[in-house]
Amino acid sequence: MMRTVFLLPLMCAFTAAQTNSSRVSAQDDRPPLAEQCVADYSLWHNASKSDIEELPLSIIQARYSEMWKCASVVRSPERQNYSTEMLLLTGTYAGHINHRALDFIERHGLMKQFVQEDSQGKGR
Repeated sequence: MMRTVFLLPLMCAFTAAQTNSSRVSAQDDRPPLAEQCVADYSLWHNASKSDIEELPLSIIQARYSEMWKCASVVRSPERQNYSTEMLLLTGTYAGHINHRALDFIERHGLMKQFVQEDSQGKGR
């Protein structure tokens, strides 16, 4: 139960952190090409849970960010399902990010501190 309570706030925090850290160059601000989006989605969407678990967090965050951007890039009548599917894939990646973050918080005994600080409005 405790995991689901913190899932959304953690997803937002890690998404924001990744988005800010990925803007290293001007090229990172450009939207991806629709063809690249479709190719990457086709490559990534059949990955098993264990395949994703083997990836480093930096790769999962990069894929999350790309698929999020791609969901708006590929909106067109001939590709209408891709946008929805790409958003679903971002949810998969967000779940893995959140799971790792919660494991880290629990592993280091920080859950009580996290809950306490959150109830005080810190980090919002």
